[in-house]
Amino acid sequence: MDVTDGRLPVALDLSAGRIALRPLALSGFHEPWYDVAYPTDDERLLVWRPLEDLLAWADADGACHSPPRALRLIAHTSRCGSTMLANQLSLRQGTLVLKEPLFLMDAALHAVRARNDAERRSAHAVVRALLAYCDAAAQAHGRRLVVKLTSWTSLVVLDVLGGLAGPARWLLVWRDPAEVVASLTSSPPSWQALRHDPALRALLDLAAPGAASEAEAEADTAFYAHLWRALVEPFAAPEPRSGGEERVRFLDYATFTADRAGALRAAERWLRLGAPDDLPDGFAAACGRYAKSLGGEPFDPAGAHHRATLTAAGRSMVRRITVPASSLLGNAVPSVTAEGGHSSG
Repeated sequence: MDVTDGRLPVALDLSAGRIALRPLALSGFHEPWYDVAYPTDDERLLVWRPLEDLLAWADADGACHSPPRALRLIAHTSRCGSTMLANQLSLRQGTLVLKEPLFLMDAALHAVRARNDAERRSAHAVVRALLAYCDAAAQAHGRRLVVKLTSWTSLVVLDVLGGLAGPARWLLVWRDPAEVVASLTSSPPSWQALRHDPALRALLDLAAPGAASEAEAEADTAFYAHLWRALVEPFAAPEPRSGGEERVRFLDYATFTADRAGALRAAERWLRLGAPDDLPDGFAAACGRYAKSLGGEPFDPAGAHHRATLTAAGRSMVRRITVPASSLLGNAVPSVTAEGGHSSG
């Protein structure tokens, strides 16, 4: 595989041991999912390669064992503005944003479902190779890569890369857990069927789904609350840093929506994207569009993003599950927009 040939992955067929690649976009694209930007139904533009070719490239490059330190990753708690931020970041010609790529989620799910250490090591090698290849391909074409992960996928990638001491710079976008859970139970995510997957539940330190007597709404409320907790804990808990360097900053929904221009500039500085202070063309339009489909929907922090409120019992459940993680978040490293929280390296 050659990173200079202008192709990036768009699909992963693990059962057949192959990967699909498609020509790299020459300018910013604003779809919420990279895979949607490049649909796989047009076979004329696709090149299928054996997965072994990707692993051989990574092994020769050394990336299979040590991914590039330039990795820039966005983790998020869902329904927190991370899609809008990714859309804004992608407005820069020099930034390539992969937004919740399904091929990476498939690779992460493969790792979560591994039945033994050998399968897990093999699955982790695929995840590392995918990240390294995308980063190398972006660099080969003069662009800086940012990957916005599917919410739970960040837990797998964090593990694959060796935690916060590993080779990545993270931005965690978050929102009040009760508001997040209210939105997810009202309008479930695209991967909602996986909430009953035993492997994913084990990843979140959850037992099997609730007893038959437990109401489905209550079960979903508990699941999404545990998802919020599981996503926040590893980023907010004190952890050894690589060479003493900070590896994570935080951006909360309230701060982001109050000053989207300031938040974008701060995120670009933290992620070392080399972007100018001037706002990119199309910024105002991007601020008014929250994309969860190609058509998008108007962005309304008090409406479309808030959805229905939880019952008193639901809010109590969410609070009980998420309070420890919320407390960690309150004591964590500064927000990406905090004074002194930027990095211009």
